[in-house]
Amino acid sequence: MKEKLQNFTKELLPKNMLFLMTVICIGMMGATHLNAGFAAPLRTAVGYIVIPLQKGINRIGTFGSELFQERMNLEQMQNRIDDLEQEVENLQSQLSFYQNDSMELERLQKLLDLYDSYRNYEMTGASIIAKEEGSWYQRFTIDKGTNDGIQAGNNVIADGGLVGIVTSASATFSVVTAIIDDSINVSAMSQTSQELCVVSGDQTLIGEGCIQISQVAADSSIGSGTAIVTSNVSDRYLPGILIGHVKELTTDVNQLTKSGYLTPVVNFKTLKDVLVILGVKETTVEDDF
Repeated sequence: MKEKLQNFTKELLPKNMLFLMTVICIGMMGATHLNAGFAAPLRTAVGYIVIPLQKGINRIGTFGSELFQERMNLEQMQNRIDDLEQEVENLQSQLSFYQNDSMELERLQKLLDLYDSYRNYEMTGASIIAKEEGSWYQRFTIDKGTNDGIQAGNNVIADGGLVGIVTSASATFSVVTAIIDDSINVSAMSQTSQELCVVSGDQTLIGEGCIQISQVAADSSIGSGTAIVTSNVSDRYLPGILIGHVKELTTDVNQLTKSGYLTPVVNFKTLKDVLVILGVKETTVEDDF
């Protein structure tokens, strides 16, 4: 009980102290209006008691005002920080948008450059709308078909070189099989010497960024770094379309030919838009798809 009383007194005393001092101050100030003889001692008491109390109260008030102002400043600063964070987020979104725009412009510029490189062929642009499962665009669907003049056998290009060939066409869409597919063989040749070879798709190699090159004559000048294009004797592929560059060659067991790996110029992981060359070759050769 004694403990509760002490706690109550401690809580009550600070609350009533300010009220008591205020009453004393008012009383002392009121007393100063009495006659001079009676009020002189009170004025002296005011000088020693009330004025220090007033200064203390003023300091408390000033301190409270400063605390309130500081809190307002902190709130304003926090609001400003929130505004800046939102502004940064908006700027990041705009930057991402501009970066996507820049990449789109660069991609379209590459297609335009490719169009200029093969301007002797009639072409139409198309976008990829679907693909088979997996990371690579080895078989995919484009958004144009026979209504746009596309037919099976049309060559497809992008990224500066040969992508593949249209293997089926419907009225509004077509299916393209890329040269990285296991079913594809392309009659090819050296861009400079026109020595013949065969490029074949190989899904086990594309993860390393390669496909196969074979049937290179043992005494051929074709070697590492040689640019390989579609040959003029291909039945399915128009001549002179860049396929890629030789990575390495080794002599076969028969000592008559060499084979190895070729790095395609097309990135078969990031295809989005392609150019379809309208028109097909009429001849048929079994080695070509």
